[in-house]
Amino acid sequence: MARSGRSEADLYKCSCAIDRIAAHLTYDQFVEASTYARYATLGGENGGVFRDHPLAQQQAKLMRSEESAAWHACGLPPPAR
Repeated sequence: MARSGRSEADLYKCSCAIDRIAAHLTYDQFVEASTYARYATLGGENGGVFRDHPLAQQQAKLMRSEESAAWHACGLPPPAR
């Protein structure tokens, strides 16, 4: 919401995006996928578990895809990566 302008309209857009993601992922799926997506850019050897394993790559891709679709559908700008 802070990235979008902090208006009441942005609150509704963010709520829309959260609801869309929740419609496609269970809470446990969300936690797992968002963890892999968040730490996929973690450097060094320790970050390898979040980058290199096929399951990690699949989960990170799933989260980014769900987020992108939700932001687009709800009128939010894409995140800066």
